[in-house]
Amino acid sequence: MIEHKVELVVDISASPDDADYDMAYVYCFDAAKNYCFSLSRFPNAEQIEVMVLNQLVSHVDDVTISVSSNLITATLEEETAASLDGYQYYDLQFELTPSEMTRLIDSLKRIFNGKSGLSINTP
Repeated sequence: MIEHKVELVVDISASPDDADYDMAYVYCFDAAKNYCFSLSRFPNAEQIEVMVLNQLVSHVDDVTISVSSNLITATLEEETAASLDGYQYYDLQFELTPSEMTRLIDSLKRIFNGKSGLSINTP
């Protein structure tokens, strides 16, 4: 069953080029709800890996991500949402320093390299 939306207040770690795993990733974690949402992609991979909760994983061709100064909005295809935990829409609220925000944006650009679906609306 597809749920409409989950809202999370997250801490974010991100890397445009993680040396240990040779991939770009964005990991968002809401400690109060014990819930994670992450995106990752290996340099030569065609698909983006989406992970939610604890190790529910799907590899997708498309995902829609919009970033503003304190919010990431993610939209998954209905089929992808059904294969994970049933949420199609994610609102991920966060607070980052300017350098952390730059790292987040650089990581998302690397993950979405050659793909559509990324919208960045920051000042």
